[in-house]
Amino acid sequence: MTRLRVENYQLGLQHVRSLTPSEAPSEPAMKWFLWNIIDVDPDRCITTCTEEKETMLRTGRSLSRAPAHVLKMYRSGRVREFLSTAASDAIFVEGIMDGQEMSRCSPMSLACAVLLDDLAGPSHVAAIHYFCGLHNNVQDPVSGGRGIARVLIGQLLCLQDFDFTFLTTEWRAALDQGSYEALLALFKPLISQLRRAVLFCVIDAVTWFEGNTRKEETDALISELIHVAADCELSAQLKLLITSSSRSRVFASRFQQGGHRGLVRLQLDGGDADVSMRAIRLEVARHVVRLSPSPGHSPVRPDPSVSVML
Repeated sequence: MTRLRVENYQLGLQHVRSLTPSEAPSEPAMKWFLWNIIDVDPDRCITTCTEEKETMLRTGRSLSRAPAHVLKMYRSGRVREFLSTAASDAIFVEGIMDGQEMSRCSPMSLACAVLLDDLAGPSHVAAIHYFCGLHNNVQDPVSGGRGIARVLIGQLLCLQDFDFTFLTTEWRAALDQGSYEALLALFKPLISQLRRAVLFCVIDAVTWFEGNTRKEETDALISELIHVAADCELSAQLKLLITSSSRSRVFASRFQQGGHRGLVRLQLDGGDADVSMRAIRLEVARHVVRLSPSPGHSPVRPDPSVSVML
């Protein structure tokens, strides 16, 4: 991030924080209002998120037989379908390795990092991501479902300029009061304005947040993202990929509702030690959708019970 952008961010926050409760931010200042709400600076959303992806690439490729395990995931029929079709979709991939169920970095982390690297090229595709294994400490300021939501929304805000006229007085008040429901409801209007044809949302090692203190908010986030992916009226197609190296006790069931084939379970023990990183990259590049999507219906079917409404 340039020094000028940092200074603009700081000045913008100073402005919105100086407003009295009765004063509404002007339209140009509305983005600073949202940055103030999510409390995650743009530098964290750009630089730190990129560094975390690079960390997972370096650490993941050093894991025993990890390239072979990643290749197995990307050769799964359901994963290939997810990558190669342009329509919105949502899948949960469990890549289980005995004895390594709760690793901060697993072959699934490497799989996510390789995909994100590949998606950095095409101009019609954007990606936002979060690695739960790097934020599993409950004291981490961006840990849990609310932390994931804040970081993902920050990454969205960094993609382009948005029209914030959808933010009503009541909605802004709810955000000011810390409403998590109001925060989650930001995903749909922001994604609906994207000028990219496809948005990938990648969340790795999500079962770290299935504990009692973080389960409810994380479940609400996943439910909202699935609901957004199921909305056929969005101009951008949302492709939600969630991964884990352990069996999910809570979140995986969301991907099996309404007849949706969203859960992929893989046993990753064993594997060829000679599989190279190049082989993985070629496999991903072969299947990731390269063309802008044609009009059509999303294969995701929404579950009305998990819709988050404002």
